[in-house]
Amino acid sequence: DGFTGEGDYETECDFYCDILIKNGVLSEHILREDKATFTKENGVFSQKVLSEANVNVRKAMIVCKAFHARRCLIYYANAFKNCDLRVIPVPEAYPDTVKDNWFKSKRGTRRVLSELAKCSNQCAEDLRELISGQGIQQS
Repeated sequence: DGFTGEGDYETECDFYCDILIKNGVLSEHILREDKATFTKENGVFSQKVLSEANVNVRKAMIVCKAFHARRCLIYYANAFKNCDLRVIPVPEAYPDTVKDNWFKSKRGTRRVLSELAKCSNQCAEDLRELISGQGIQQS
């Protein structure tokens, strides 16, 4: 689906920074991560930006598309090992892809099945690392 922001923005980061600034956040208070091209990189690169700014994150909220929440949590949990993470899924971002109706449309089904494939193909190593780091036994 990708970035579909209105206006002349080069990256999602530019778009979201503009929203923050338009809502009163001073630009010097925004830490930018604009190098990532996919979710795992975003978690890793965000952690690096915060670390370089000497920001120790103990609690954080991840706001993301509802159908993307599990994969997002896996990546961020690996990037922010000692952080209490809360996922805030936003079903309104894609109203045709929520738990009650995703299977009723080709588009919703395609999104969910694509996400499942990404979880399988992209997250296996990250999930094993996360489980082993928490001392959870695998069978």
